[in-house]
Amino acid sequence: MDTDDPGFRTEAETAISAQQGRLGLGLARAIIERSSLEAGRVYQLAFQFSAPTLRDGGGHEFVSGKDDPDQYLDASKAQALTDFFALETLGLRRAATALRLWEARFEPGKQLPVKALLDYHEAARARREAYQPSGPDREGIAWGYPVAATLLLAGAAALIWSRLSKRW
Repeated sequence: MDTDDPGFRTEAETAISAQQGRLGLGLARAIIERSSLEAGRVYQLAFQFSAPTLRDGGGHEFVSGKDDPDQYLDASKAQALTDFFALETLGLRRAATALRLWEARFEPGKQLPVKALLDYHEAARARREAYQPSGPDREGIAWGYPVAATLLLAGAAALIWSRLSKRW
């Protein structure tokens, strides 16, 4: 996503101007205006190449490391997959263009938020891979609680006994 979507950049700048320079509102309207026209096609394509279990209403909870994502795609629908990824790429290019417009206005010269987020997730992945859990915990009875309860009950019994023995 190193290059902008030139048509979208022009539309976005026009939308921002129409919103009296309100960047967020202008970008949102431009993205919605352009992308909403493609949404129906994206869903239609996803329906064509996805496995029935993903669209039968029952749902499927994906289990990382256990499920193979490719088993839910119909590889014989190569053209639908190609068209779907082309539309997804257009959407990502628009999002990158919007981020570049934002960065140019508010944070010139700073690192783009997406790059920072990708770096953060890469560092988190490296931490997860390097993580070594500690050995099994030694389980046992926490003797402090029963001892404290016994002392408390013994003290209460001694207090009651001393009060009652003074009456006789």
